[in-house]
Amino acid sequence: MTAMILGVGVLVAACLLVVLVVARLFRKVEQGKALIVSKMRKVDVTFTGQVVLPVLHKAEVMDISVKTIEITRAGKEGLICRDN
Repeated sequence: MTAMILGVGVLVAACLLVVLVVARLFRKVEQGKALIVSKMRKVDVTFTGQVVLPVLHKAEVMDISVKTIEITRAGKEGLICRDN
């Protein structure tokens, strides 16, 4: 009976350790950004999050939010278009 309780305790501890490791390696991505994970043979893009293994994967965060730019060109510096 004691061996069985010990075995169950070791199993629970191992499961808890696996959950903690996965939780630690999970990278979350905030809104307006994407996570690009380069694996051995392929590249994954995610907008929510993914588990990133430090030695096997390379992860980069890319900003994909909408940016506005304002261009003012008039007079002699105006742009010539096909329809003038």
